[in-house]
Amino acid sequence: MLIPVIKEFLNDHRSELAEENYQKLFDDFSDYCKKHGAEDWVTEHDDDLLVILNSVGVTTKEILSKMTEIPTFMLYFCDDEKIIFPENITKIHPQAMQGNDVITSVVIPKSVTYIGECNFPDRLENLTLPKAFEGRLEYISGYTKEMLDDEDIDIKFI
Repeated sequence: MLIPVIKEFLNDHRSELAEENYQKLFDDFSDYCKKHGAEDWVTEHDDDLLVILNSVGVTTKEILSKMTEIPTFMLYFCDDEKIIFPENITKIHPQAMQGNDVITSVVIPKSVTYIGECNFPDRLENLTLPKAFEGRLEYISGYTKEMLDDEDIDIKFI
């Protein structure tokens, strides 16, 4: 059911693909899925769209360089071990990286003013993020203070 919807979506949005307007693709994708009967999984489709774009040669780095907001679940299937969000990113929505078991290092620039809850990938070892989020690690990670203390994560604030 979902693969035909994604193929149809990409066919209908060829101009956004050609123009590398990835933010518009991800923004329109949820509405498109709802219109075509896939509303039950709508918040989980952004990861499928990322996989398909990766499969046709568009790297995660290229996609991130053209976006300002990272949707929920977008990086669930990301194959990159290190994610360095570019300065154009301002928002990382809840659970954008949650459940990913490949990402070990994340760098979030000062341009990011919002990070939603539960945003730590499963194997996170290194995290660099703006000082503004220093008191919000429990919320961002989805972990309790005790769990954070038990994790072996090198956290740096910039």
